[in-house]
Amino acid sequence: MVNEGNFEFLEDDVPDIKDGEFLIKNLYLSFDPAQRGWMEGFIVLDYMDKFPEAIGEFMQWESEGKIIYQEDIQEGIENAAETLLRLYTGENKGKQFLKIAEPE
Repeated sequence: MVNEGNFEFLEDDVPDIKDGEFLIKNLYLSFDPAQRGWMEGFIVLDYMDKFPEAIGEFMQWESEGKIIYQEDIQEGIENAAETLLRLYTGENKGKQFLKIAEPE
């Protein structure tokens, strides 16, 4: 089982951005149970010709309220280990996210 001892929190200065580089500011981290062991059921690209049909159906289901989701958003990069552990203890209620910054 993953535990807080598996993590180390390090800070460093952001280096100057050079020509051809760019800087990304993450606002959220997403924690997924699959991080522990990936599983792939079918190859999505095998069904690429059905994407327009599927998108239409998903949009309809969403507008009809048939797609229901729940998010569990924790806050603070210092809580990254604890937030990941929530997946394996059953504490999370829905898709687990960690908010780590505010948009500018």
